[in-house]
Amino acid sequence: MINFYLYHFVLGQQFLKQELSAATVGAFQRPNEIVPPADHARISQNISNTIEYCVDVISLREAISTGIQLRNEFNSYDAQPYTWGRLHTLLERGSAIS
Repeated sequence: MINFYLYHFVLGQQFLKQELSAATVGAFQRPNEIVPPADHARISQNISNTIEYCVDVISLREAISTGIQLRNEFNSYDAQPYTWGRLHTLLERGSAIS
């Protein structure tokens, strides 16, 4: 029998690694540049899934505040877009916890 929780957890970890890699490159090359809307759409979807599958499901208390900060960044993107540097900082913090 397939364990769907484990599958989603592993999938969330893969999303986090993928987006952390992209954020690392962005932060290294252009840390103060705003994340473009096309990248924001992908990043917010992937990281929201990671938060849902990895943080919320198993209640990683240490990662909850980082997840809240990321969700706030995503939700306020239209009014106040975030930079590659800010994204990298939050994803790096989240990856160290999980």
